[in-house]
Amino acid sequence: MLSADEIDTLSIDRMIFHVVRPDSPDPLFLAEAVPPQFPEFFVKRVRDTLRGASYDFSDGSGIPTLVASALAKPEPGGVDGFLETSRSLARRFKDKVKGDNRMAAGALMLLAMRTSETTLAALIKFDHHAVITYSLEAKDGADPKPLMESVMQNFSQDRKAMQKSVVIRLGDPTHTDPDRRRHRVLVIDRSSSRYRDATQHFENFLDIRRTFAKEDLTGKLFAAAKATIEKHKELMPLEVARAPTRCLRETFERLNGFDSDNPEELWGAIAGGIDGLGRDAVLKTFGRELANRAIATESFEFDRKALPKREYKRLVAKEGFALWFREEHEKDGIVNVVRADNGSATITLKTTKLVQDDETETLPKVTG
Repeated sequence: MLSADEIDTLSIDRMIFHVVRPDSPDPLFLAEAVPPQFPEFFVKRVRDTLRGASYDFSDGSGIPTLVASALAKPEPGGVDGFLETSRSLARRFKDKVKGDNRMAAGALMLLAMRTSETTLAALIKFDHHAVITYSLEAKDGADPKPLMESVMQNFSQDRKAMQKSVVIRLGDPTHTDPDRRRHRVLVIDRSSSRYRDATQHFENFLDIRRTFAKEDLTGKLFAAAKATIEKHKELMPLEVARAPTRCLRETFERLNGFDSDNPEELWGAIAGGIDGLGRDAVLKTFGRELANRAIATESFEFDRKALPKREYKRLVAKEGFALWFREEHEKDGIVNVVRADNGSATITLKTTKLVQDDETETLPKVTG
């Protein structure tokens, strides 16, 4: 979503949060924190969210309009879109998740942010048992203002308090980069599963859907891993280098899913221990292959129906010939392969009838 330069220049323009509680029908609206408090702490939370899952707004969603209003510079004497949007989102959150018994008392924070090139919005849902005890100041009937020192103390005591976070960059229809012409939404929801995809209630609140279905994600990951093996055959165990499709299928069938923050888990299951410079080289190539398929930050459960079908087996010999056959041919004894530990093999073919026994000037291209 953001370039390295943009991430380095990420800053907070405005900050506000409102208290949402399951035992109260309405949010407790608080005053804006002016100026933004503890910006380094919250910028880091947003940077963490940039490692989240990619989502798109549903067709006809009104959320982009709300976000645009929050990021617009307020007109003198006019309605402050940032404050109004923060309240609208707090009400919407209460309405959309009221049926979710997992909702804990907490705060929904809205941040208006900018980089050297663009503006964006962030939403962070904090869960904390002490959220209703935040010290509040109120003067002359105005919205109470939270004492951020108390807020930070609560959040710092419980690192698991930050359960849900979202970064939204609105599309610029005039931008030369096609990626910048569409809305981008990145989500981390730690209350859902280890793969951090949004719960159904949170999807409804944001009016979003996952950019890639699990079937697409599984297929893209399989292709990225296979391309990585092909580029680092010399670092792979013989069986992996010789049969990458089979080894990857068996790995994907053993594991439940992929965590982009822990790619070593996948490669440990594929190839065992790859240490030192070899490990770094494999992970670097794998990261590039994921980025090329736009899934570098995706964590997800596997959809095993997306794995390549077992149509044929293929044997390619160093001597320059290849053999394609169906799995049942080996089961039926038509093809018999005796494999030796050093990589050599004895192949025996038995057929009931040869249907062609001729010469040819060309052979199909044989690749290892």
